[in-house]
Amino acid sequence: MELQELEQVVLKNRAWQEITNLMGRYQYLHTGGEMDRIGRELFAYEQPDASCEYGPLGVFGPEKSLEFFDIMAEKFTGGAGECRPGLLEIHQITTPVIEVADDLKTARGLWMSTGVIMMREDPDAPEGYSFTWDTGKYAVDFLCVEGQWKIWHLHVCDMWQADFDHDPVAGAGSREYGVTQAQIDAWNAQAAAGETVRPAGFPIPDRPTTFHYKYARDSHAPRQPEPPRPYRSWADVADGGKISD
Repeated sequence: MELQELEQVVLKNRAWQEITNLMGRYQYLHTGGEMDRIGRELFAYEQPDASCEYGPLGVFGPEKSLEFFDIMAEKFTGGAGECRPGLLEIHQITTPVIEVADDLKTARGLWMSTGVIMMREDPDAPEGYSFTWDTGKYAVDFLCVEGQWKIWHLHVCDMWQADFDHDPVAGAGSREYGVTQAQIDAWNAQAAAGETVRPAGFPIPDRPTTFHYKYARDSHAPRQPEPPRPYRSWADVADGGKISD
């Protein structure tokens, strides 16, 4: 192996480790209810094309992503500086597939996640409390900003949720498809008319849902998002992720 090739391998391996640590920090901050720190410390909000997408809520650009993270922190903590009593969310990530671009400027990753959500107080639950399995995928693009890797495009895809003591198949409904452009247009029209519009308690998304899956009795197991493939630069991904010969 030539010296230049060896150096490339070393730099890619270093990037792989830094990205792994970055996603680990994301999960630890999430469990602690510090989603606002995720937005300001780990997320590339300075980039005009940065985005986050959670489940069926649609895609938020950089400014609304920060707002989303702040709202999530408020939901976790109530502004008290620590999680509400009796609230615990753990989202473990496994089975990583991480590809660092040959030019070392961007990277792409995909993880499976199986976690739990335990809430002593849950106003949406008939019993007033809930304990739920929560499983999904994390599809993330990363950008190296001044030598530091940051989350650039974050897509958290649901796969299935069910209370510990409930049958997930019997309790499954029909397939969900997420936010459409027609819904966004209607919400923006309402907002322009002076109404306060907060879909699911969040800002109006900038773009419709790209892909959403949550287990349903009429659904097929998802292939999306797919594991990333090796690539030279972001231009290859923008061209469909195909690496030319």
